Amino acid sequence: MTLPASPRVSMIIAAHNRPQMLAETLASVRQQSYPVFETIVVDDGSTPPFELAALQAAGGPQVRLERHDQPKRTAGAKNRGIEVARGDLISFVDDDDLLAPTYVEKAVAAMQRHPEMDVLFVGVSWFGRRGPQGEIAYQEAMAKTLLEAHGRTAEPGLVLFGKDIYRALLKSVPMAFQRTVCSPEVFRRVGLYREGCALQDCDWAIRAGRLARCGLLSEGLYLQRDDGQGSASQPDQLERHLRSRIDINERLLEDARRQPVWDGEAALLRRSVADSWFDLAYHCAHAGKVRKGVEALLTSQRVLHLPKRWKLAARIALGAVHPKA
Repeated sequence: MTLPASPRVSMIIAAHNRPQMLAETLASVRQQSYPVFETIVVDDGSTPPFELAALQAAGGPQVRLERHDQPKRTAGAKNRGIEVARGDLISFVDDDDLLAPTYVEKAVAAMQRHPEMDVLFVGVSWFGRRGPQGEIAYQEAMAKTLLEAHGRTAEPGLVLFGKDIYRALLKSVPMAFQRTVCSPEVFRRVGLYREGCALQDCDWAIRAGRLARCGLLSEGLYLQRDDGQGSASQPDQLERHLRSRIDINERLLEDARRQPVWDGEAALLRRSVADSWFDLAYHCAHAGKVRKGVEALLTSQRVLHLPKRWKLAARIALGAVHPKA
């Protein structure tokens, strides 16, 4: 992907009912060492609605305001921003997070130096009350994913990936792979964020790994707040996320059966679908939802019969083994 000498960057913020945090987010965008061409705030049905004057007071005159009268959730708000963006590159920041001052500058420079890259993912640093725990879990997840992705170090701090990033993201999508910089053309190829998907960022990253050439700027330039403020951090979200992962894998399997991107993709995805149903069975067993657990286990076996898992099923309920087998 060839960029102009000074590409215009559109920064999209999906915002809902967090004016104080949003003001901090906007200030971090305004303080970028590489000027952002436009900051698009999509007010996703906030009450009261955000006012443009207040947003520009925090973020500068380049702030634009789009509004949903009724909430469409994060995917819908991001898609609205993508549809109206006028930049050569599009990036995102959540309305409770911040960007390091060199986030845009370093992302643009990496993409200019490596035009073979379609999508750039950006590393994360954690802050807030639960930030230290988040940082530890993030680093562990990244180490596992990078080991499976078999990337190539193109320069210090920048890794370029082949098709193995798709295999790796099917197993886990650490937060860095949910922080994206790419062109509008890539969204036309990969597709927009899928509305109604609880893990819309994970879903998009996996599809990008399947259909685009991806890289990772590993420095923690995206500043992730963890004060327990996000809905994803609430314990009752786990089953919803497990079911969302099942849906993602099943949709990918349908795509692979229609038009595989490489030999053996459908077989890989059958295993991913079976694994995701088995993970749900494990969760339900420990949550005391025995019937749901049995139904999920039976579905997993229908997708891909693995005899060893019948032997494990009774022990899962006792918490004696990890679900992967």
